Amino acid sequence: MYKSIVKLMIRRALRHRQAGNVDALLKFYGDDVRCVFLGKNSSAGEFQGKKALESWLRRFHRAGLKLEPHEIVVGSFPWKTTVCIRITDQATDSDAKVVYENRAVLFGKARWGKIVFSRFMKTRKRGGPRQVSGDAGRIDQAQVGACRASIHKDAPELKGIAALQPFKHSLTPTRDVNIALLANGLDQQTKAKVMTLRTGTDGFHMHRREIYWWRRKKPGTSLYSTVPLAKVLTQPFTIRSKNRMRRLAAKFP
Repeated sequence: MYKSIVKLMIRRALRHRQAGNVDALLKFYGDDVRCVFLGKNSSAGEFQGKKALESWLRRFHRAGLKLEPHEIVVGSFPWKTTVCIRITDQATDSDAKVVYENRAVLFGKARWGKIVFSRFMKTRKRGGPRQVSGDAGRIDQAQVGACRASIHKDAPELKGIAALQPFKHSLTPTRDVNIALLANGLDQQTKAKVMTLRTGTDGFHMHRREIYWWRRKKPGTSLYSTVPLAKVLTQPFTIRSKNRMRRLAAKFP
């Protein structure tokens, strides 16, 4: 539910951006937001705080650039949300002919519905070379790739994830299984940290790039238990229920 709300919030913010409503757009950012725009052009730079970001956004709008989102990926928890947005930005002349077009990725962090960090990375300009360069560019692309990889699985992977049953009698009215989809495998140290989160109502099983999280409802309540998984993992991830993964896998022959 929270991830759906965040996606809705992002789409609403992008509509404000398209309309040039900068004041409304700034409401989606935290007061101490840090924004980084990579590249070797006049738009590149790093901005700290809403006031500095406001100037950049107004300049962006005056240039006539329009953004079109193609994919939005949201992961992790409300207090440490990871967001990746794949977009195209373009400009047209008076005859509505596209004179500039660029593909880009926005990588961001949000906390309780407010964007606290964003990084804008151009990936390819029409007819031009790749715009991300240097160590910073490689690191950012790795982060974005990890975020997307955490949710994008091919059909055999989905079927294998949905079919694995690491816990006996796991799905009952008082028990559920969630699956954390990771971008990369876990090292032994992180695996050990995950296992320290085990309780009487929580169990974990790690397999390849997935963490199977068995949960029971708290005694005497209708609430499921929760653990600080986001504080243990140091990479982007997203969580889906076992039933959700089964439905996804069933779409493939």
